[in-house]
Amino acid sequence: MNEQPRAAIEISARYDYNKNYIIARGCVRQSCLVTREVFYSYLEQCRVCNNTLESEEMTVFAPINAAFQKIVKGNPDTNSMVLYHIINVPKKTEQLSGSYTYMPSRLSGSPPLWITHSQGRFQNEIYINNAKLLIGQSNVIGKKGGMQQIMHKIDEVLIPTRSSLAASNSIYNPSAWEFLENYESLIQGSHRLRNFRQKVQQNNKQDIFKTEGSYTFFIPVDEGFANSRATLIDEKIIDGHVIPKRVLFTTPTQKDVPFPTLANGDNDIRVVISFTQEQRQNLIINYVKSHTLFGDGKHTPGVVLAEIVKGNIPVKNGVVHLIHKPLMIVDSNVKELLQEHMDYICRVGNIQSMENVIKEVPELPPREPSLNAYPYDYDYDQYKEKDGKILNSFIDAINGLGADGKDFLNTLEKSPDITLFAPCNAALEGSLVNNIVAQKQKFLDILKLHLVVDNRLYVDTVIKKNQMKKNIRIQNC
Repeated sequence: MNEQPRAAIEISARYDYNKNYIIARGCVRQSCLVTREVFYSYLEQCRVCNNTLESEEMTVFAPINAAFQKIVKGNPDTNSMVLYHIINVPKKTEQLSGSYTYMPSRLSGSPPLWITHSQGRFQNEIYINNAKLLIGQSNVIGKKGGMQQIMHKIDEVLIPTRSSLAASNSIYNPSAWEFLENYESLIQGSHRLRNFRQKVQQNNKQDIFKTEGSYTFFIPVDEGFANSRATLIDEKIIDGHVIPKRVLFTTPTQKDVPFPTLANGDNDIRVVISFTQEQRQNLIINYVKSHTLFGDGKHTPGVVLAEIVKGNIPVKNGVVHLIHKPLMIVDSNVKELLQEHMDYICRVGNIQSMENVIKEVPELPPREPSLNAYPYDYDYDQYKEKDGKILNSFIDAINGLGADGKDFLNTLEKSPDITLFAPCNAALEGSLVNNIVAQKQKFLDILKLHLVVDNRLYVDTVIKKNQMKKNIRIQNC
């Protein structure tokens, strides 16, 4: 425990230019100033924060300097940003309650700070929203009399979901539905959510976005409603965009682990959602995939993968992720999937994980009866590939075959029942693979081995058939 003997409210700072650090009394001030923290400079400018530091108990989640390099800065409301990093009770790391619970922040409206406990490689990890709590730099305590202040370091800046100070209709702590209704005044960016919002209203599904509790919401942006997708969205598909009883941020959530959705009910439909990502060197792209395990006449079994174009948006009843197209709608042929570059991913059919899907369907809790937005925003573009596509290397290799490549793509488009095994970008790296691709005839021969014509091979079907063959061999022994 890093306990400071000096009083938390005393201030006495001076620069030591030779040692290039600041010495200060006080828990938060001393710990932040010693490394010349960016966060502390914002805290010093916040009058409410300074009054709180002088007279109240608190816990401060202080982002490290590197965290501020990940965000785009406009003319930020830094007072709101700082207050969102403070709660009015002192809590050590061991006092931070279980996953999917929250702590009200000091910001107006008390928007929540969501807690997640995750199993790390060497120890249990704690996240505040999507920010990892740095255990070795946390539990810094200051005391004076009975008053206690605690500081923890985190690796991301916490961004509150709220309207700007200039907005005529102030929104301080929106539910997912209030977020969907007022998106344009809450989030700065080019995306629009009108199509999905309209479908929610037409199907009278507003209540699932208003309900108090702990939820994960996936909202497709307008750009993803190409072709006839909008006409295919019904109330069951809307339910398939919501995970109940879990608030899942992208970083702490285990990848390729399925979570049941609200689409799982008394009928035969079963839909699960999992997170996955592609990493190429230092670039990370986050995706979410829906797997309709059992469908009906309107909902086709299969996997749909969507890129998270803006994730980790905290709301009063959970977290919102904006995705590039609707889930559950299997509306493309294989050629279109390839050209979209987005709909198959390594380990997409992870049946071993799918077998662990929770059988019980949680009941829905009781129902409740355009200006510049907050200018802090994460610069997610730094994590994307050049064109943001996961199968671009495979497409480029096929196009490199010339006429033979066009014939292959025509087969994908015209054949009614096919199965294609599509290698993602990482599978096409390396000198050996590059040499094969350079030899057009050899690559074409190998390419044809990736295609099964006149047969749809679902992963679960393949596994069941292999298990049957295995059982027969055992019986014959």
